[in-house]
Amino acid sequence: MSESEKQLDERIRKISMKVTHDILDVEVWPVLVDGANAEEAKAVNLKQQVKALIDSRQARPKVDSHADTEEIAFTRLMGTNGEYEKSEDFDNARFKALLTTLQAHQGKMPAAGYFLWIFPDGKAIGRKRKT
Repeated sequence: MSESEKQLDERIRKISMKVTHDILDVEVWPVLVDGANAEEAKAVNLKQQVKALIDSRQARPKVDSHADTEEIAFTRLMGTNGEYEKSEDFDNARFKALLTTLQAHQGKMPAAGYFLWIFPDGKAIGRKRKT
């Protein structure tokens, strides 16, 4: 092979390498990165779902001694499942504390002879005597 043929072969090789790298940079690497990002997002989503399942199965205390309903104004009402009491005593510090306690128990819990819950609006507390 002559010197000019060697130089031509070298130039062709360099051009081929450049074209190959350009194709990889434009066509291949972005697709691989997008695929890896999608797989990472799926893994994060799966971890969050598993954590939520585990958290939802955590045992809640049977009775919370800090569920103080004294000095909270409740109104007696009749519902489809019988008599219950409802409080919207927003300005009462004990109401606020009880609301916080209920939120820590996923919005419902038994305490001091009552079943307590937060209404769907998140602003009112209900209680019903346990039978």
